[in-house]
Amino acid sequence: MDKGAEAYKRYLAGDDEGIVTLVALYRSGLILYLTTLVKDVHLAEELTEDTFFKLMVKKPRYRDKGSFKAWLYAIARNLFIRQNAETGKTYKGVTGTFYFGDDGPYKFVNGLLVEET
Repeated sequence: MDKGAEAYKRYLAGDDEGIVTLVALYRSGLILYLTTLVKDVHLAEELTEDTFFKLMVKKPRYRDKGSFKAWLYAIARNLFIRQNAETGKTYKGVTGTFYFGDDGPYKFVNGLLVEET
C-alpha cells in the first residue's frame, strides 16, 4: 500500500492528519495535471481544492485496486468534466483532443468540453 492510500485510510479512521498528508503529497502534482486540462492555474488550484474537499466530505471508497494517485487524479478529472457539463463554464484558449483513461475522445467547442462523435 502506498503512502497516499495509508494516509487516506488513517483519515477515514478519524486521524485528521491523514488529509494533511494527502494534501502535502499530491497538491502540487494535481495542480500541474489540472492546469494541462484547463490552461488556467487559478482554476486548477480551485479544482484541486474541490478534489480534497470531496475526499473530506463525501469520503469515497478507495478499493486498493491500482494506484491511489491514479484514483485521486480520476476524481479531479471527473470534477473537471462534471463542472464543465453542469455549469457550462467555458475554458477559452484550450484546444486539442483529450482522452481520460478509456473515456474520450473529448474536445473543446467554443470553450465547452464535449465528447467527440
